[in-house]
Amino acid sequence: MMMTNNDIFKKLRVALMLRDDQIVEILELVDFRITKSELGAFFRDEKHENYMECGDQVLRNFLNGLVIHLRGTKENPKNPNDVLAKHKAQIPTKDGAKERPEFKAKPRDEERSRGDEAPSNKKPAAKNKSKKQYPKGNTKVQVVEKVKFNFGKNSKS
Repeated sequence: MMMTNNDIFKKLRVALMLRDDQIVEILELVDFRITKSELGAFFRDEKHENYMECGDQVLRNFLNGLVIHLRGTKENPKNPNDVLAKHKAQIPTKDGAKERPEFKAKPRDEERSRGDEAPSNKKPAAKNKSKKQYPKGNTKVQVVEKVKFNFGKNSKS
């Protein structure tokens, strides 16, 4: 299946955490004017009555504007990581949450994550095996059968 311009546009919007008004501003950097409602038509489902196909010109202008937005101009360069961090900070948090859970770094074992030091000889704490993962009567159903991958190697060698 081929990706359309709409799919590419959607994926970039999600990956870069962009709101519609930010996309309109990015397009204005290359003197391309578009309204939020026109933009919303690109992100709709293909079966929706107001769906509009994103043309090459719109995507090309967005990508050119994105370069200016992230890197800045020759006269006024920017650090792309700072721009992306600013986008992340502008995303509102949910009520009662201190940080957005989907963007929070997962805690790692410090001993293993340090690449410049050898890990200590401490053994990880043994897991308590008396706890059952599934209560009585609720047996685990195997959804996918086990598959052996040979990664393109012939078994007859």
